Amino acid sequence: MENQKAPRRSKSAPKKSERVRKPRQWFKSLRLAKGLSQSKMASELDVSVVTLRSTENGTNDPSLMMSHVYALYLGGTVEEVFPDVVEEAKMYFQKLKKSFS
Repeated sequence: MENQKAPRRSKSAPKKSERVRKPRQWFKSLRLAKGLSQSKMASELDVSVVTLRSTENGTNDPSLMMSHVYALYLGGTVEEVFPDVVEEAKMYFQKLKKSFS
């Protein structure tokens, strides 16, 4: 019997260019509540200020690990700090769920 690869399914997750980006106000308010500048927080977490700024502005989604690092550092949960990412993941899962057998 020949080894046949299963056909690839198209990805239904929206492309980055198609996603609506909004500033993450909760992220910013938690940072400010701790009295931190973007520069200080970036330095303490060993990320660039540009990365932190783009994450805060909603133009960059952090990795799974960094989502947890930011949440732990800010004293919240991933769901609280990144509700937009969590909501997008839920919507994507609902699309995938329709194809479950």
